[in-house]
Amino acid sequence: MRSGVRNRRGVVVAVALIVFVIASARASQDVLVEHGRGTVAGDAASDAYGVWGFVLSVAGDQPGAIEAYSRALRLSPQSVALYYLRGLARTLHGDHAAAIEDYTAVAELNPSLVVAYRDRGVARARMTDYQGAIADYTLALSVAPTYAAAYYERGRARYRLGDLHGALEEFDTALGINPEYVLAYTSRGFVRAWLGDTDGALADYTAALVRNPDITTAHYGRVVALHRLGDEPGARADYAEGQRLRPVSPESFTNRGLARAAIGDQAGGLADLQRAADLFGAVADHSMRHRVLDAAKGRQGELAAAGVP
Repeated sequence: MRSGVRNRRGVVVAVALIVFVIASARASQDVLVEHGRGTVAGDAASDAYGVWGFVLSVAGDQPGAIEAYSRALRLSPQSVALYYLRGLARTLHGDHAAAIEDYTAVAELNPSLVVAYRDRGVARARMTDYQGAIADYTLALSVAPTYAAAYYERGRARYRLGDLHGALEEFDTALGINPEYVLAYTSRGFVRAWLGDTDGALADYTAALVRNPDITTAHYGRVVALHRLGDEPGARADYAEGQRLRPVSPESFTNRGLARAAIGDQAGGLADLQRAADLFGAVADHSMRHRVLDAAKGRQGELAAAGVP
């Protein structure tokens, strides 16, 4: 029932967004034409460029959006919203260094805008500057001490640095503030599993799936937890459910690898674990990379014992 309501709401929101984007695109193009003729003031043109940038960003044209926002900023160089929107477009385009510059401009123009610190922290994390990210999340919390997203992101950064216990504390705090924080349940479940708390991991993965049944990491994490607790039918049922979802993150590849090994697919599990190790290495999470490689070596040992090359 909850999933059906969520889907219907998603359709309504998507339709409303499409209508807004089309109307905004037409209006902004009209204003920009008049600005080119010299009949529209700079403020109106700046707004039009900003709207056009938003339209392009929603359409997936981040370079075009960045150019539109830059034109708008030349007309309105003190606009917090334009710097922030350009930062988002640059983030989506993968230019995290430039995004950091925009979020810094936002923070300088409006030091109380907490999302600027959070998003700058996320950009730093994507550049594997986890210490810098933690500093930004801490700045966000100095402005908004009950900002659950900042605790969650700071937990992610601590976890990337190998501080699993510190990460666990951050996820606990985030969930204490917002008990519906699905990603925090998933991340805490993953950390609990690696700390050996199988019951806690299972509870967290279950809580995440109650709120969103399409989380790959949680499905495969439940398989591993149920297998470790001796519930093989439950593990296989969760594995079958998770099969409709494709792993993307290193965490989801890790859990699918362990899940595949748990149901007897040792070769498939090994391939997933090696993929996870590569992905952890790409984000400079050397602690988890070594943990996963150790797990992969264990799978290799089992294959060798079974006579599989």
